Amino acid sequence: MRNKVSIARLILVLSIVIPSSFFVSMLVFFTLNVKAYAQVALLNLLQFNVKGVEYAFIPGIFGYALVGATIILLWVSVWHTVPKVKAAALVFALSGILLVVIGVKPNLQGQVTSLYYLSILYIVLNLIGLVILLAKSAVLWNKWVLSLFLTFVVYELVDRFILFENNFNLNVLISMCFIWYLYLFKYLNSEFNLNPSRQPTLS
Repeated sequence: MRNKVSIARLILVLSIVIPSSFFVSMLVFFTLNVKAYAQVALLNLLQFNVKGVEYAFIPGIFGYALVGATIILLWVSVWHTVPKVKAAALVFALSGILLVVIGVKPNLQGQVTSLYYLSILYIVLNLIGLVILLAKSAVLWNKWVLSLFLTFVVYELVDRFILFENNFNLNVLISMCFIWYLYLFKYLNSEFNLNPSRQPTLS
């Protein structure tokens, strides 16, 4: 029982660490490299681990690789704790592996386009994972929250690849793929009762 409590607490902590680490690392990077910040309209938040870019190691290591490893650890924990969402855990773990790959392999200037498509793949993996979580949800509030999030993501993707609107911003979707982790523990707790404070412990 204590093991379950520990894993639940780990899930809670990691779900907060993931978005916090990503955004703090990007904030530090853009603070130190103002030129890179000026390119945000041209590049997305997952395209800055490029050789020749000053301080590229900050997003590469702390924003991509370590955050990706944390995502993997989180979903491995969920895999062992909540068997009903193993499919979602696998998909999200793959998104973590993708981030690690983006982070540990410095890219050449000419590979920025490939990073763009990897960014889209990261978004799609999150979209698939959230669809699975929505299908597993039995709590009305969770269904509403996930449905609203998915509606927004799908709208943005359609806007980019079908309507080709100029106001499309991939950074918004990437940001939301990290921000939603702040809701993850509430989802898991309400669906599967993971709250450590409600778990009995053995003396």
